[in-house]
Amino acid sequence: MRLTSLLAGVLIVCLCCGCGGSSRQSVKPDKNQGLKEVLQQLSESGDFESLKEVISTKIEDLEAMDAAKSKEMTADYQTLLKSAAPAALKAQAKKMADKL
Repeated sequence: MRLTSLLAGVLIVCLCCGCGGSSRQSVKPDKNQGLKEVLQQLSESGDFESLKEVISTKIEDLEAMDAAKSKEMTADYQTLLKSAAPAALKAQAKKMADKL
């Protein structure tokens, strides 16, 4: 009886916990980072979903300082949005960071 209760408890714990999480780590963007640093982070991690909004905002912020550079970054950002393969995404992010 005791063994049955123990096995039932172990089974419940296993079902609740599952067999592990995602192997992909999410990147937490730092609000104080500049556009170049965020793009470098993207070129290393490839985690575009967590950085997409930050990059867009940083490009908008750049417009107040350098409209021409902001326009160029906006065009490159559109290319970044179309990048499907992780390698292409990382390469585009590195290219953008190198321009800053």
